[in-house]
Amino acid sequence: MTKKYCSFCNNQIQFGGGKRKLKDGFICQNCLKQNTQALKISELFNLGKMTVENVRDSIDPSRVAFKDSGYTLTESIGDVKFDDNNKVLYLGNDQNEIQKDTSLFRFDQVYGVEIKEDNQTISSGGLKGAIVGDVLLGGVGAIVGSNVGKKKSIGTCAKLSVKIYLDSQTTHYKELYLINNQKKPIKKDSSEYEKSYEIASLLEAKLKYIIRKNEVIR
Repeated sequence: MTKKYCSFCNNQIQFGGGKRKLKDGFICQNCLKQNTQALKISELFNLGKMTVENVRDSIDPSRVAFKDSGYTLTESIGDVKFDDNNKVLYLGNDQNEIQKDTSLFRFDQVYGVEIKEDNQTISSGGLKGAIVGDVLLGGVGAIVGSNVGKKKSIGTCAKLSVKIYLDSQTTHYKELYLINNQKKPIKKDSSEYEKSYEIASLLEAKLKYIIRKNEVIR
């Protein structure tokens, strides 16, 4: 029997586990439950006619606004949208901000990034270890690899964010929260924490790669 994977969380869907078939993929019961409120009732009844991209756009309308503004969505990590062709990124999840240009920035405006956990910086800079790996392995993946093993999962986490420093007169930095729950901290051995930290690491790696390219151009 062919293994089936959720097109959103990439986890394998176990036999008998709840899932919904999409036009070109699947959405597991857990992902559907988390995003039910973002989907219209008509969409919930017609998921089989929707593509994975259709569902992603319905869950996060800023993706549509980003594309409607003339940009090409080449990659999306968390709430950050990238147009690698035009070297533009959008930091946020409010589709109205795109029209106002309050969260659109050029790649060359990004000069720093750090991961913060419970108001403490746990990862920033430190590209020296990744530069050699980048030459051998190439691209963002090498930078992600340079961070492997540096994080210990102990206790709980109330806040997890990626802070992005920008060369802008109006916006000096943007801090994007992946976990923000002071009243009920998340256990670090939970799947929710692991998923959030994975997104933070991927985003940090992508931005470090952009920063390094900026330094080469300069």
